[in-house]
Amino acid sequence: TNTYATHHDRLERFDLDHLFAALHLRAVAEAHEARGKRAARIAGLDRERISGTLTVTRQATGLLSTPALRVGLEGSGLAVRSFDDIALAAASTIDDGRLDVSALDLRSPLGVVRGKGDVALIGTGTPSHVVVRWTDVDLDAAIRSLGYALPTRLGSRGSGTAELRLAGAPGPAWLSGLDGDVSTALRPVGAGLVSDLVGRTDVA
Repeated sequence: TNTYATHHDRLERFDLDHLFAALHLRAVAEAHEARGKRAARIAGLDRERISGTLTVTRQATGLLSTPALRVGLEGSGLAVRSFDDIALAAASTIDDGRLDVSALDLRSPLGVVRGKGDVALIGTGTPSHVVVRWTDVDLDAAIRSLGYALPTRLGSRGSGTAELRLAGAPGPAWLSGLDGDVSTALRPVGAGLVSDLVGRTDVA
């Protein structure tokens, strides 16, 4: 791929570019896919079994020597761990060492999560910036689905926003540079710890 980018003009001049263009785009797509798998390993998602229907679309745009890759996800009836009946829609672009997620919509019986962000895939340039919003999430069910057990029931559904900033590229020490602001509103549902704590909790 690097050799193609270097000699792109010469290949065009001798009308040989078409012989290598498709191979170059495929190599770029495989490189982006490998980066995604590395991020999944860091997050521990590579060991999870996922079922359901997930459609992935990819489109290369821009210059052949330095294409941008647009990736779309559409999923329905997805299940991972004890989360089930998940619907997923996402649109993103990978370009110049960065992942730009323009839209992420995740829905399940536990609630709705939306997000967008700009994430550095290499350790240079502008820090990553991610915004996540959640609406009416069943906190007790979500915590159980993640494999945790609380000593007492929260009895609450939560809605809020998290704005996160991270320096560097994804890696084992990535979260050590995490800076963010989180705001969430809790709504009591039945008996539980939050039943008498109606109000707003802010964490910075």
